[in-house]
Amino acid sequence: MPKIVIQEPAPVLRRKSEKFEKIGSREAKKLVFKMLETMKEKRGVGIAAPQINEGVQAIIVDTADGPLALYNPKLLKTSKKKESGEEGCLSVAGVYGIVPRFTSVEVEAQNEKAEIVRIKAEGFFARVLQHEIDHINGVLFIDRATKITEGKKILDEIENKAAKPIL
Repeated sequence: MPKIVIQEPAPVLRRKSEKFEKIGSREAKKLVFKMLETMKEKRGVGIAAPQINEGVQAIIVDTADGPLALYNPKLLKTSKKKESGEEGCLSVAGVYGIVPRFTSVEVEAQNEKAEIVRIKAEGFFARVLQHEIDHINGVLFIDRATKITEGKKILDEIENKAAKPIL
């Protein structure tokens, strides 16, 4: 069965997600499995729980060592330097833009055993972590993009949908 990724302008993508309290539970394992399967099927490099309609602070990032699940992640430190790069998003399908991101970050989160972990990341890994942490804070890459490089028409349609009242 095809996996569904929630699309902008869905409200769950624009809300700050709730802290995830059930780390290590059956519910957590099901959430991570669903996120991982969706990320793989859609060929993403990261995914956040709101993208599968779960308003909790959980992300998965693909790393050289395999997928990394993190709960309640937050940026602790960032480099002063930023670098612009092109990004896309499974929840804003068909749209790409140039986004400035910190070149290195330090993230604190909980792993699948609920242990506090600190991760230092640079380059593309740092970019993906920032992108996914933005998701759990209700921020999309289009909010940070300095230029949309592809999909302007799609973005206009999204903005028109968001502006129309639902009767």
